[in-house]
Amino acid sequence: MDMNIDPKLFNPLYWHILSALRDDNIRFIYVKGGSSAGKTYSITQALCIDSLQRHYNSMVLRKVSSDIKDTVFNDFKEVANKLNEDVRLFDIQLNNIKVLNSNIRFRGLDKPEKIKGLSSYKKIYANETTSMTFADWKELKRRLRGRRGQQIIADWNPIDRNHWLKKKVIDKEKWTPLSGEIENVPYSKLDPEHSSVMINEDRDSLYISTTYRDNYWIVGHPEYEDVGMFDHHTINTFTKMERDEPDDYQVYGLGNWGVISERLVFKNWTTVDEIPEGAKKIPQGMDFGMSPDPTVLVDLYTLQKGKDHYLFIDEVFYERNLLSLALNEGNEENSIEEKLQQCDVKKTDLIIADSAGKREIRALRAAGWNVWGAKKGSGSIMYGIRVMKNYYICLTSRSLNIINEFENYKKQIDHYGNILPEPVDADNHGIDATRYVLINKGRLW
Repeated sequence: MDMNIDPKLFNPLYWHILSALRDDNIRFIYVKGGSSAGKTYSITQALCIDSLQRHYNSMVLRKVSSDIKDTVFNDFKEVANKLNEDVRLFDIQLNNIKVLNSNIRFRGLDKPEKIKGLSSYKKIYANETTSMTFADWKELKRRLRGRRGQQIIADWNPIDRNHWLKKKVIDKEKWTPLSGEIENVPYSKLDPEHSSVMINEDRDSLYISTTYRDNYWIVGHPEYEDVGMFDHHTINTFTKMERDEPDDYQVYGLGNWGVISERLVFKNWTTVDEIPEGAKKIPQGMDFGMSPDPTVLVDLYTLQKGKDHYLFIDEVFYERNLLSLALNEGNEENSIEEKLQQCDVKKTDLIIADSAGKREIRALRAAGWNVWGAKKGSGSIMYGIRVMKNYYICLTSRSLNIINEFENYKKQIDHYGNILPEPVDADNHGIDATRYVLINKGRLW
């Protein structure tokens, strides 16, 4: 279908998406970007217009179906209504937009029965892909098959440099830069300083990085005054963010992989080379783990200087595949008991451990170790975090695994991107071991 559409209506990202949608050699289109980059809107425009012109079915996915109506579906409705101004081309229905003789359907991954059959779809748009799991991603790749030109488009804010999308997808590829401007398309030039387009070695994946600087309805057009607008309020917000919250600006402003400082549970910590003289040793903390989670033992010390209280954490061991001797068929190798001996832990030393490991605790106590299960209750995680925040926390520089935990222990986010007070149950094994000790002061020691 021929369409006469003013090219000034689009940001440069649109042209790159549209070009990739029409390249049958491209299987994956990855779009990483900061806030206000117009990622979702540009992808929406490209899918709507390409669907009109080439007549294929698409499916738009989010992690939770209840999120669709107020998020990505609104963008599609807005674009469809604008394109409907002269001729009715789109019929907006419940969780579906009919495009002449094809459809754009909307589904949530929390209802897997509705996304089992993907063979009739050419394009899958995984909106806010970082909210999905790696298992979700693998299932999408497996199910989308059987037709030429099938593609998966993924977009996200790079809020977690340790996310599976970076570690298991993006970092697995070798990327080569391409031009940030499409030949003979005058409005397609991405910001050369902060944005990029890359292709992988197999030339089946395109990786686009974009920021608010590519959004003509935020920064205006660098050459054409009649294109877009300059949004003083949004620019001022980013200017203040760059000054006051540089970590957040790297992610939301420049679209770089990072960690949002507001999501970090602990900011009150530093590293030290040694435990200082005068620090008082308190009970050791232990967290049990079944592979891939580690079993962890930490030495803990406290120190008071005036009104300031310090907590020192020293990693004793952080080992996977450890079981107690009684649970390991009598094999001393790779047992918790053997590891305790190797680390010169005395059997008289008080160890407070995860009370969920009842069998491990019974076995260790039967072998003569002074191990007790932590007394926990409702809200003990948040209470333990509050107790830990009463201290200036110092991690020994040799405690590499514990340092990694403190760098990555984050608060949960809901399906709308709001930060919740509760932490994600990950990157927390040494932290949990520490917490067990502190919440049992006055109870077990």
